[in-house]
Amino acid sequence: MDQYKNPHESKHTIAEVLKWFNEDGFEFMNSIPKSIATENFSADEKLFEPHEIGTKMDHILVQTKLIFTGGREGGFFVMIGKKK
Repeated sequence: MDQYKNPHESKHTIAEVLKWFNEDGFEFMNSIPKSIATENFSADEKLFEPHEIGTKMDHILVQTKLIFTGGREGGFFVMIGKKK
């Protein structure tokens, strides 16, 4: 029900979330999908261990792909961080 009756929904970029992490003292751990365009998840993926953030170009490519393959949501990603 929350997905369809949510009173507020906003859209953000990977760069925005990384900026918030930095401002609020969080270390990037991982993202779903991966924030590096050429990487995929493996069966033994360690979600809560530090991974590379990727470049701005990686983020643009990942987000563009989400626009076209993200279903009717238009793109959705999860960012995982750890308080420093």
